[in-house]
Amino acid sequence: MMHPLWLFLAFSGCFARHGQVADALEGRYLLGSPGGPGWTAGDPGGADYVWWNAALKASLYADSNCGPRFEDAPLPMLVNRLLAGITDSQDLEGRSLQVGGRGALYRARRGTMDGVPIQVGAVVMKKDSCTYDFVLIAPPDAYETALPALWDVVEGFSQRIQ
Repeated sequence: MMHPLWLFLAFSGCFARHGQVADALEGRYLLGSPGGPGWTAGDPGGADYVWWNAALKASLYADSNCGPRFEDAPLPMLVNRLLAGITDSQDLEGRSLQVGGRGALYRARRGTMDGVPIQVGAVVMKKDSCTYDFVLIAPPDAYETALPALWDVVEGFSQRIQ
């Protein structure tokens, strides 16, 4: 069975479409490392960063869309697009926060994807013609245990200047 992370990435539009070349700004940022035991980095595929925690069956990814792929839409619209593939869903939490000195939005949603129960937390932030997405995907019973790893990653955000 395909892991829900890859299904989620495919539905969220994280993979490059129709041969588009990402702008040179994409991926030019640093993050914190997910704390807690069991997190290992993986091949990010179409994202910029990916981690997996086998014990929690949780995934965490970060992605940027810059330049021609940047969309200056309101944060609630952007976060809802990330969470759109979840069916039978219930919003659990939403709040504004600061990431890298900019306003950001966090939303947590529980539901199913292809019949698999999941809980997803997404943080979206825009800065310098880039949109940054930080997403945690976990079974509902492991979400709260995995959530500090999302905050570790987000709180370590800084843009690389080259």
